[in-house]
Amino acid sequence: GGNSEIIRSTDISLQFIRLCGIIIENNKMIKIIKYEYYVLITANQYKNNEKENKKDNIYYDVEFYVNENKNNNNNNNNNASKILPKKEDLHYYSFDKTIITGNERGEISRVGDICRKFSEILLAKDIALELEKEDIIILDNSLRAYYTNEELYWKELFEIVIKNKIILAGLTKTTT
Repeated sequence: GGNSEIIRSTDISLQFIRLCGIIIENNKMIKIIKYEYYVLITANQYKNNEKENKKDNIYYDVEFYVNENKNNNNNNNNNASKILPKKEDLHYYSFDKTIITGNERGEISRVGDICRKFSEILLAKDIALELEKEDIIILDNSLRAYYTNEELYWKELFEIVIKNKIILAGLTKTTT
């Protein structure tokens, strides 16, 4: 998958996200699964937040915009909602330790990257449901959770691949 920021300011980020999965059997591509959507990330200040007693209550929230006609997967089940993360899982405190750089507030655009990553995991989960024992899923990603709530998505995928005896591999191009 990939994402591109279309509009950016300190309190708003509009991003285009595209995901693609390919199923190959006997060295032949048998299915291409593609999803596209927009995510609007906004910075919002919450007052009197009793749950979290923070002096700076700026959080990032998301809204999704999907054109179902663009999600042509040559099947009857091309509903993009199944690869959209839960909005509450992307409700990030702007000083969440997993998105900050040093002591600086996390950049609003980082939430778009996280949204894409969660969607990639959901797409892999959806594909895993179509596969058989000893089939292989290769992700352009490490199999490690970095962001708040990411482990929830990995857990669901891991449960399916273990249950169905599917091999899951991650391929990373950079190391840290």
